Parts: sequence; structure tokens; C-alpha cells
Amino acid sequence: MRIIVLLFLLLPFISNSQVNTAVAQQYKDLSYLREYIYTHAPTYAKSKKYDRLTYKFSDIAANRIVYEFNSGDIIKWDALENYLNKILKQVIPSELANDTLIHIYIKHDGNFDAEMQPSGQLFLNVGVLAEITDEATLAGLILHELAHYYKHHTLHKFLHNEVVGTDWGVFGSVKKPRDYFSQQQELEADSLASVWMEQTPYFHSGLLNYYRILQRLEQRKLLTLEDYWELKNSHIPPSKTRIAKYEANSNKIKQNDANLFVVSKTDFMGLKKQAKPLILDALLTNINKTNYDDCIERAFVFHIVEPENPLFTYYIMEAIRRKAYLDDIYWQQDFITYRYFDTLRVDNVRRKRPMGRHLLEFFDVNLLALNPTEGKDIKAHFYWNDAPRFTTYDEAYAYFFRLSQTQNCTECILSYALSYTTDIEKRDGYLNEYLLSPEAKYTLFAETLLAGNFSKNLLNKKLTLVTDFNAVIKEGNDFIRLDNAAADNLRNINYVLDSVRMNYPYRTIRMFSDIQAMYYLDFKKFTQLKKLFLLPHYVGNKNFSPHLLDPSFAELFLKYNVKEIEFIGINFLEYRKAEKTKEAYKYALKTSFYELANTTNTSQTLDFYLISINENILKTPKFIYSNRDISLNFKRNGFTQLAPRIKLEIDRKDGMMYQQTN
Repeated sequence: MRIIVLLFLLLPFISNSQVNTAVAQQYKDLSYLREYIYTHAPTYAKSKKYDRLTYKFSDIAANRIVYEFNSGDIIKWDALENYLNKILKQVIPSELANDTLIHIYIKHDGNFDAEMQPSGQLFLNVGVLAEITDEATLAGLILHELAHYYKHHTLHKFLHNEVVGTDWGVFGSVKKPRDYFSQQQELEADSLASVWMEQTPYFHSGLLNYYRILQRLEQRKLLTLEDYWELKNSHIPPSKTRIAKYEANSNKIKQNDANLFVVSKTDFMGLKKQAKPLILDALLTNINKTNYDDCIERAFVFHIVEPENPLFTYYIMEAIRRKAYLDDIYWQQDFITYRYFDTLRVDNVRRKRPMGRHLLEFFDVNLLALNPTEGKDIKAHFYWNDAPRFTTYDEAYAYFFRLSQTQNCTECILSYALSYTTDIEKRDGYLNEYLLSPEAKYTLFAETLLAGNFSKNLLNKKLTLVTDFNAVIKEGNDFIRLDNAAADNLRNINYVLDSVRMNYPYRTIRMFSDIQAMYYLDFKKFTQLKKLFLLPHYVGNKNFSPHLLDPSFAELFLKYNVKEIEFIGINFLEYRKAEKTKEAYKYALKTSFYELANTTNTSQTLDFYLISINENILKTPKFIYSNRDISLNFKRNGFTQLAPRIKLEIDRKDGMMYQQTN
């Protein structure tokens, strides 16, 4: 029941006014997207049984799309975006030819994935370019996603789970009914994509190549799982099933002229090469449980194709350093192979055991994030032809630092300096060497480290970023989020925050959307900082400093001159009786923040969430405080209670942190 509210709490503040200019011209505002999605829903979805649910879906989906465009993850790279949409134009089926909102956008994510939105936006991860080798395969992926859109699969899945009672949340549930339903939808999208592919100028086998990429990624994933032989309960069918279905129908495929490339092979190869740094940056900075490993493995593959490129050397080094900084046990682990398993038979039973060989013992394409068709491009065969240059991460790190010195990689010097966490004399020696280079990126950070204790040079102040201030009407089981980006709503939210600000001379309280508007690069780094410390596997398991994990985090603390950065999420909820009509839902959406907060004799609560990231204030760099379902006085309007209550929660958090420091 609380899933929607909690998701809103964790999302960065959504402001329609902050969408970049090109997007704003096309999408107008949240209400435009919401109405577009609802208008284009199939007729049956607007029947009396489903009408409100379909409008609810449209609202949730529109919020999700606006969030994506304001997350900092959408890359504005005109050359690649235009190229991808030229391919889209080549393959778009006649059924969708008049849909003006269909467009491909590039997402700053290094993994292989794409996601079609219910209003026609295809978010394509930049990481897709690491795996795909031609336009035909890209066309197959695009058509598969277009088929989902044409068939309204996301809406169907939503309605299915609402009706059968699965707790849907915003965009997902782990329960089996959805998994089965999703697998059927994937196969249906495959079938339609196959029909459409025949109508394009591309080789139909591009679709098969797409499935083979998925199969290879599945197999690599299984090599890291000790107790699994196949990926079960996934919302997508096994790739071997999809390949078998394709091959069973291959004799029915009719296609005359076909090509691997139609738009431009030269542009494809050039953009694919230019995308490599973006892919590695996404893998390094968009942290999840395996992304340091993914970054190391992807950077190493790029390196063996272009061993002279210092950028790939840097990403190998820095991903190793950050991984080992969080847990120094990794220094002694085998490079890359430490997380993989071999399969053997014991008493005629299949078993897995940790891989007992290092990466350079022999060349195994299954262990490399490498498309087999690109194997011919490898230039660094000497790693396997000669005596092993390294086996562990420690040895690999030292080797790549020596290599970086021959490549004049300035940032590699800083990485190497930061790897000395206890030997300060050696660290400072390399910091001084780093500062000699005119290309040094983090000079202020290096100079501050050389001057002494990093945190002692910062003011004992806090920067508090209000990432969420959601006004929500809970109508029965439906959470209806008001458009807080509307001018009147923003003005009243800021009025509440102004009342809070005056109590804290040592704390600068700012709306996150203001940072996004004025300092976009800072906004992206703050977002990455918040994401990192929300991950459960980093919860207080090591006394590490944010500035040593990522120098760009250090730049934030230095620029704003604070020892503590806080992210606050606030949900202001009013509870109303359940309604059954779309009209009631739309009426609730029209409620202003002022109207909601200025009422009495209604049931209202507050959710408060604060994550603090500090430099050497506590034994761990992270402190989380939350208080949910805070009841407000029934007889008083919420407006007069919000500021005092928010101040009380901040004071409680400060008190709890103070107790831990004494």
C-alpha cells in the first residue's frame, strides 16, 4: 500500500519547468503527457470497468517519464540522437507512422537495455552500443520495443495486476502472475517485430542477433551465480526459447533486398567509438551491486582492442581503486575471474565451484564482455601469448599504472595517489606529481589533501537539499500526486521552507530543482552521491570518506564549503474515501497545494526522510533518519503545522547524530 508514496520519496524532485528546451517543446507539461497516454489507450481500457484504472496508469506513467527527463540521465548528444532516429525512420511500421511522439533518447546507463514508454519515448541505454555491431541488430531491438508500445503491453500488465490484486506499486511487482504475463508479452512483441522486420531494408537476422546478444549476457550472468543453472522467474523468457522460435519460423521469412547498414556504416562505427568513454563513465558513476565489476570488465575489453588508449587504462585503474577502497579484500582477488564459477560433475551431478584460474591463463571469450564478432579486432593478444603480466587486482592495478605512465595519463596519477590510504607520504608524493600537470582536473581537491585533514578545512555547516516535497491525496488505495511544479504550488512550498530556514543559520536549505536549474553538473553529482548512499550494501560496512571514493564528491564539499550534505524527502498526505470514477481522480489532481494544506477536519499525515552524508563527523559517512505516518492535528489546517513539524524532525535527526558523536 505504501509503495507509491515511498517511491515518490526516493525520486529526485520532479519539475516540469526543468525539462531541457527540446523536450519541453514536445511534451508541454505533465498534464499533456497524462492526457496523451489516456487518449491513445485502446477503447476497451476506457470502459466503465477500467476507465479510472487507465487514467491512474496514465498519471503514473506521465510522472515516470517526466522524472526520467529530469533525472540527469538523459544525454543530449545530438549526433547520436539524430543518427538513431534516422534508423527509427527506416523501420517504423505503417501502423505507427503518424505517431508524432515516437522518438529515441539516449540514457546515461552502461548496461544493455532499452525501455519504451507509454507515450512513445524510447529510452535507449548508451551501453547498447558496446554490444551491437550493426544497424540491422539495432533495428531489431527498436522494432521489439515498438511492438510493446503498439500492443499497449505496459497498460495491459498494469490492468492485469490491478484486477488480480497484485501489489503493483508504480512500475513493478515481484509476484509470479506478472512474470508469466510479461513473458507472454515478450514473445508477442518478438512475433510482431519479426513481421515488421520483413518490411524494412535491413537483414531480418538482425532480430536473431539481438536475441543472441541477450543469450550471451544471460550466460555471463549465470557464470557469476553459484546455485543457478538458468535464470528463473524473470519477466522475460529465456533467450534460447526466443532463438528457437525464431529459427523454427525462419523458412517463412520473405525479404528481398537487405542490408546490415542503411543509414551509414561510417557514422555507426564512429559513434560507437565515441560512445565508449560515456559507457565507462556510466558504469563507474551509476553505482549498483556489480557496476565496479562491470566497469572493470568493459574497460578491459575496450583496452585489448585499443591498448594505446589512456582513457581505458584510467577506467580500469579507477574502478579497481574504488572497489578495493570500499573493501580492501579485493586487492588480493583474481582479476575479473574472482566472481565466476566453473561447472564440474561430481557423482554424475552438476556442481559449480569458484573458478580456479586467472584471466590470463588462457583466452576465454565467455569471461569477457566482448561480442564474438569483434574478436578479430583484438590487438593485445600478448596478454595471453606471453607470461602473465598480472593475476590479482593488486598486480593489475600496479601494471596499469606503469602503463599509464607511458601514456601520459594525468588522472591515473591521482588515482594511484588515492590508492595509498595509510602511507600519506607516498600519497602526497604522487599528489605533488599530479599537480605539476596542466591537465589535472581536481587541483583544488589535491591541494586540500596536501594541506592536511580534508574535513578540517571545511566549515562546520550543512547543505540541505529538499529533493522531494510531495503533496499527495490518498483516495482509497490510490495515491494521487499533485503537480508540485506548478507555479502556485512551488510558491507555497517555498513559503513553508522559508519558515524552516530562519531557524538554522548554520544550515543552507535549498530546493533540489533550483540546483538543477542553476548548476546542472552539480545536480548530477549530488544525484550520484545520493544514489550511492541509498544502496543497502554500502550501509556503514566501512569507515570510508566520500571525498576519497570519488574526487568529484570532494569538489561538492569544497565548492559549498560544508562538512555535511543532507537530502530531505517530504510527503504531505491527505486521506479521502475511495472513489470509483475517472472524474473523481481528475478532480483530485486539480487540487492545489494551498487548498490541500489549508483545510481542517481532514485526516492528514507527514512522511519525513533524511539521508546525511558527512565528512568525518560520524564513524560512518552515512546517517539515515525517517519518520512516517506523522499525524497532524485534525482541527488545525496543515499549512500552519508543516514548518514546525519539519523543524522538529530536523532537530530530532540532529540530536541523534550528536549523541553518536559523543
